[in-house]
Amino acid sequence: MLSVLVGQEPDNAEAWLMLFSAEENPIEKCDCLKQVVRIHPNDESARQKLHKYQAGSEYREAKSRVQAEGRLVEKEKTKKRKQKEGMQKLLSSLQDLIFPRR
Repeated sequence: MLSVLVGQEPDNAEAWLMLFSAEENPIEKCDCLKQVVRIHPNDESARQKLHKYQAGSEYREAKSRVQAEGRLVEKEKTKKRKQKEGMQKLLSSLQDLIFPRR
């Protein structure tokens, strides 16, 4: 319900703070605090809460996991690209064997 509320009222700082309290995903929790700071950029307590949360182990560990997953995804993309290039070279070689150029 809170997600629907912030979708309908994206400038509702109270709703973002409630969503922060209800959210389980550390990355999403941080995003909630970022929204509060966006809405109230001069609110020093909101900025401090965001910085304190970002410095905490829960957020840092989650961010590290996300970055590690991103590296794995990139590694897999590179592997697939190299496999595709290898297959293209193999097909080209086979074509040259079957249909030699004169």
